[in-house]
Amino acid sequence: MMFRVRQGKLQQWVLCIRTRYDAERKRGLQEVVAKFHPYADDLPADVVEALTPEEKTEAEQWLKDRKAKGQQYTTSLNWRMIVRYADELSAALGDPVLAPIALETLDPAVLYGAMDRLSQALRKQGKTRPAAPKKPLETEGNLEPTPLEKAISKA
Repeated sequence: MMFRVRQGKLQQWVLCIRTRYDAERKRGLQEVVAKFHPYADDLPADVVEALTPEEKTEAEQWLKDRKAKGQQYTTSLNWRMIVRYADELSAALGDPVLAPIALETLDPAVLYGAMDRLSQALRKQGKTRPAAPKKPLETEGNLEPTPLEKAISKA
């Protein structure tokens, strides 16, 4: 049994392809015995009826593997999406026009709770918060330019 994902006119389908040997032609012939949506939670009843017990087991395993790969992909993107949405929310809260709209539906308790749970999960994995960058000394900004810097600025 082979499974091929194909794009239809409106959506994707998984084709269940059975190969049987044709002695007259001396080669295998492939026939599509069923198709289902690749993101289905379970195999549809018509697909289960069309497949043999061994093929049904293969199809269920294929679907399980596909879900696992999808979960891995989604998990790898989650932190990027959190950062993106946090940046967008921060920008909206800093904008006098967008801030009232953002605050209208924002529930601070839910947001802070989610941030606390994320911090706790990161700590459990050994990922601690990085140290804050050191503030520059007060004298660092008041230093006289070096002779080289003066010559460059005059040029």
